[in-house]
Amino acid sequence: MKESECNSPFRLIIFDMDGVLVDTSPCHQLAYDELWARLEIDGPNYDSIAGRRTIEVVQETTRGFGPTGRDIEGWVRFKQRRAVDHIKKEPVMYTDVVPNVKRMQGRYTLAIGSGASKESVDAVIQTLKLEDAFQVMRTASDVKLGKPHPEIYLDIMQACSIGPERTLIIEDSAVGLAAAKSSNAYHVSVRTLNTTDSDKFLGAFSDLEDLISGLELL
Repeated sequence: MKESECNSPFRLIIFDMDGVLVDTSPCHQLAYDELWARLEIDGPNYDSIAGRRTIEVVQETTRGFGPTGRDIEGWVRFKQRRAVDHIKKEPVMYTDVVPNVKRMQGRYTLAIGSGASKESVDAVIQTLKLEDAFQVMRTASDVKLGKPHPEIYLDIMQACSIGPERTLIIEDSAVGLAAAKSSNAYHVSVRTLNTTDSDKFLGAFSDLEDLISGLELL
């Protein structure tokens, strides 16, 4: 079935990556912990920074040092390299992702909007062997403002020439859902019980199988 033949009201489905397609949170948390240890500081609780751009987290956490731009760039690169190393070594895949993304492929325009680095996203997509599934991918390096700002989602919709009324965003974290809400697109959460108060929030689902069934996407 081609996209134009699908009965769903949606044409574009945007996936967050961490927490939706893969569970890389332990990898990012470990990479942050290694950075904080390197800097000999107590960093923020990971739950409070999950889903945010690394550069924003590092800038805020190290502000008291008066770091230079070169310092920030080096610390960000260190954290991102360590995260990619862990992603390549650890089992990060959710078992429901590959079969269900492939079921949606061709019926919808699929995209990824992630606050992770391009290197992290590329490593994940290669691990999942889904290189051909996503027509558009946007990462932390593609935007000036990270989630909860909606820039990344607005940019994807513009790139696909599909408006928010025909877009579904799949998120997990509170900060990601805030970005989805602000984009004015329809949105859901998976694998968490996080919600928004928007009338465009369509529910919290246990996984992609539950989401596809619950919203009759196929």
